[in-house]
Amino acid sequence: MSDLPDGYDTPAGERGARLSGCQRQRIAIVRALRTARAGRTTLVVAHRPSTLRTAHTVVLLEEGRVVDSGPHDELLARCPAYRRLLNERAPRVG
Repeated sequence: MSDLPDGYDTPAGERGARLSGCQRQRIAIVRALRTARAGRTTLVVAHRPSTLRTAHTVVLLEEGRVVDSGPHDELLARCPAYRRLLNERAPRVG
């Protein structure tokens, strides 16, 4: 949530008073998923780079086959297909 200074960790205030209804809902869902994932193996299907960065291990699939796997930073450094995927997902300016 780039519109908030501390992303999903932005203080919500009393009963979420500092946030819009949509922001409250998104933060509540993310915080609940963080709690539910603690101490468990969780499979998350994601396309957003912000979600991929939080994963312990990312498995990159192309046409139903595993291309590579590892932490986000390692894949970014070594895997051209992963970099391509992230570049395709990057917002366009202009």
